[in-house]
Amino acid sequence: VVSQSQLKISLDKTKVNPYYVNYYLRSRLGQHQLLSFASQVGVPAIAKASTSVKQIRVPCPPLIIQEKIVDFIRAIDRKHTNNSSVNQTLEEMAQAIFKSWFVDFDPVKAKMNGEQPEGMDTATASLFPEKLVESELGLIPEGWGVGELSKLFELHRGFDLPKSKRQDGEYPVYAAGGYHGTHNEFKMEPPGIITGRSGVIGNVYLSLDKYWPLNTTLYVREFRACGPYYAYHLLRSLDLKSLNSGSAVPSLNRNFVHSTNVFHPDSDVLAKFEEIVTPLFEKMVANNEQNKSLSKLRDTLLPKLLSGEIELGQAQELAEVE
Repeated sequence: VVSQSQLKISLDKTKVNPYYVNYYLRSRLGQHQLLSFASQVGVPAIAKASTSVKQIRVPCPPLIIQEKIVDFIRAIDRKHTNNSSVNQTLEEMAQAIFKSWFVDFDPVKAKMNGEQPEGMDTATASLFPEKLVESELGLIPEGWGVGELSKLFELHRGFDLPKSKRQDGEYPVYAAGGYHGTHNEFKMEPPGIITGRSGVIGNVYLSLDKYWPLNTTLYVREFRACGPYYAYHLLRSLDLKSLNSGSAVPSLNRNFVHSTNVFHPDSDVLAKFEEIVTPLFEKMVANNEQNKSLSKLRDTLLPKLLSGEIELGQAQELAEVE
């Protein structure tokens, strides 16, 4: 289905590979041609679209070369997609461990039944008690405490960054709604745990890069009795929307979050959790860095391939060097 705001391009597949044309139109070269036909008034659109698009000049090497270029670029895209998929799996693994240890108390329940906790070595299992006891938050492992969240970590308001002073760069910017572009400077080192303070509340974001939290956010600045990855998963498990203190605009007062009672796991268990999940997030960082390199490689080589500035063999050699 093609809406009225879209344009369908029909191609002679005996002469051009559709994916090749798609890559060209998405490249810097193709975008330059498309935008040259953009209307300068009213809603952004291509003026006289059906006529304008026909005027776009697409370099057309032999079909077999087009197909090889497509295969080369798609291989880069597939690696990028695979890295993103692996990262999702890694984060799900960390979430599963958090839920098992700190929500369902699986290791404790296993020991209560005289069983070895599944997938856990003896040394790690020994860190967990063999009993659940009553607390003001319900049943919790024996020896674990209950107290204010501020005893574990502290939230602070983000920093002002007027749009007029923002410059695109390598560091992610976070607003209440999440990722909000980039800036050429950063305020905080990773890992960063960020949540909305004003406008949008309830979501929790993790930055594995140096980052800039805007003043519409709260971010964890001080980890007092737990590590960053426990803090991240704990915040995600809380119903932050229920702490809304705004009437017209949703607002999250950090003092309300700080005074929320949560259970305080044994320090050795917290340390072991960080020890186990940190390599998962380090792998995510490595994958993110590789994806940045892949994107840069793709954006650098694609225009040169499409324009004929370099041949496919040269591009493949450059990709191997990278």
